[in-house]
Amino acid sequence: MGKGKKSCFDFLNKGDLNSARSACSEAVRVAETIKGDLSPLAQSSSNLGTLLSRLGEYSIAETAYARSLEFGGQAAGKDSAMAALSAGALGLLCVETGKFDLADPIQKRGI
Repeated sequence: MGKGKKSCFDFLNKGDLNSARSACSEAVRVAETIKGDLSPLAQSSSNLGTLLSRLGEYSIAETAYARSLEFGGQAAGKDSAMAALSAGALGLLCVETGKFDLADPIQKRGI
């Protein structure tokens, strides 16, 4: 992140939800333009998922976490810490939203 730029969580911690969402979405858009390294896209997608989950936008958060899991696995390997964290976040969201049939295999993937 560039000097002086605020992250989505800087805005979230100040209660500026609209700016937080814009910042997270912009980070994903920028990460999508990076060639050859999917790590920034995995991280940005995970951050967006976390924000959307906090905002109660669970369906969109689920999509963001799924993208994070996919790109994290491609970037660092399906057994990497990045993929495990994404799997854990997605699995927890599935539990919180009552999608228990999806949660179990996803969380096992994160172990």
